[in-house]
Amino acid sequence: MVDTKVVVTCGAVENRNRRRVVATLGDLRHVDRFDIDQQFSRSQWRDAVVSKFCLDDVAHEFLETEIFRAATAADEDGSPVAEDCLPTTEPHRPFPVDTLPSPISDWIRETATAIGCDPSFVALPLLVCLARAIGNSRVIRVKQNWTQPAILWGAVVGFSGSHKSPSMESAMKFLQRMQDKKFDQYEVDLADHQVALVEYEKSLATWKKSKSQDQPPWKPEPPRCEQYLTSDCTVEALTDMLAQQFDGVLFKADELTGWLDSLGQYKGGRGGDLQHWLSMWSCASITINRKAARCQRTYVPHAAVSLFGGIQPQVLQKALCGENLNNGLCARLLLAFPEEKKIRWTDAVVDKLLEAKIATLFEKLITLEPAESAEGKPIPYTLDPSREAYDLYASYYNVHREKSEGLGRDLRAAGSKMEAYTSRFALIIELCRWAAGDASRGNRIAEDSMVAAIELATWFDGEARRVYSLFSETEDDQNQRELVEWIERRKGWTTARDLQMTLRKYRKRGEAAAALDTLVKNRLARIETIPTGRKQKTVYVLQGVPSPTIFPETAESDKSVGVGTPGQLENHTNGQAK
Repeated sequence: MVDTKVVVTCGAVENRNRRRVVATLGDLRHVDRFDIDQQFSRSQWRDAVVSKFCLDDVAHEFLETEIFRAATAADEDGSPVAEDCLPTTEPHRPFPVDTLPSPISDWIRETATAIGCDPSFVALPLLVCLARAIGNSRVIRVKQNWTQPAILWGAVVGFSGSHKSPSMESAMKFLQRMQDKKFDQYEVDLADHQVALVEYEKSLATWKKSKSQDQPPWKPEPPRCEQYLTSDCTVEALTDMLAQQFDGVLFKADELTGWLDSLGQYKGGRGGDLQHWLSMWSCASITINRKAARCQRTYVPHAAVSLFGGIQPQVLQKALCGENLNNGLCARLLLAFPEEKKIRWTDAVVDKLLEAKIATLFEKLITLEPAESAEGKPIPYTLDPSREAYDLYASYYNVHREKSEGLGRDLRAAGSKMEAYTSRFALIIELCRWAAGDASRGNRIAEDSMVAAIELATWFDGEARRVYSLFSETEDDQNQRELVEWIERRKGWTTARDLQMTLRKYRKRGEAAAALDTLVKNRLARIETIPTGRKQKTVYVLQGVPSPTIFPETAESDKSVGVGTPGQLENHTNGQAK
């Protein structure tokens, strides 16, 4: 039996045929926006509700019936909401940590708790580092003549002080430690090479004096140091590095603004470096011609560069609008833009044994060797999906394409790259299962790895829509969206006095009530009166949220919109403070 206390309510039809859907069970609430006519979207919603509310699998059938009942009730209550009255930003969804195999999921959860950041701030850089550890050693063959490498480009989007840097450093420390060992060994090898050179010079001088017909002494080759990470984003430096190491490299930056500014830096502003970067995302070949250099031509047959960094929302909006949005650069970035959290001191730390397991996982991935071509040159090993994984990907591809048909050009471009990322996620997850100790994995892409990859891609697809909405969001749209999100986190309702005392931007008399009245005018909220003893309180309730029955005694501050001091609620009349 399904707990009949689960209540499902729907809002009116919004833009792109979406509805606001709210599921409530006691104090638990799950808020989402999607097209309920899309079976794939309904399935994702049911899975999220069942997981969040800890329901049995039989709840799927109950939720399927309830969502259509709630939608019918909403349509009978009133006319659809005008499209231009609605905040266009996609709702934020928690990162699906449990999609990733253990110990990766456990490490992400503990690290995010220890830092005090959203799990996506840790998960995205870790996925990029895992992709670099695999490098060019493996590719997934989605179908004949279509392969995808383990290359990821990611960016965490957040304001200053949102713990972007600590989260990135935590994820990258495993590669950094291995890099440090490589550098230490390189110093030893370099010192040995200097000694060998001295011996070579002596032997060469002796050979010349002897006028011997024997072969001259062998000159020792200088040592090479493989780089896992680099902060040099110039194409010339990257190609020189890639020409010496087949395995690829990871470019990292605390702030991606410098990388964006560097595109076309040496090309008179014509953006010549951009095409090389797009090639490096695809692991395509690159040829660099330089007249001033001793070696005039540098050719890299498989240029593999993963990329990661942080960026502030306003900088991203400015940098990726216009040309970079149209040339496909933005579409290749996996984005994580979680809601801001209250940051408080915590004694939580990551278990040392768990850290050791992740370090071992990286060490196994980095030792993967590529195959060899008939000419003896390195080429990636190819992993094929199982029949079940292939069918699952084909079904996802068709559903995703159908959902993308009604989107704008920019979102369609990002969606097409997400189809490639899905196969890349499957490759990375499958190899991580092998590196975590399952010896039966790593030879083909199993069904469970493809299931996890599709869930990851679905999440990143939603994040892309959320961030893309910033490109066209006006200041009024942003204020309205942030206000709705703030009310949602307060169980879906508030008062004008509560808003005025909690958020600094509404401190002036009348501004809080005016903002809430705008939500009512746009049919995003309604006004209700709640008896509190001998008097009554006027509250604003979001559409689709049940009428409140318990009135809070204090306001609760929230840092996602502004900074304020909690205050005691006072009497209201029609939303105005007395």
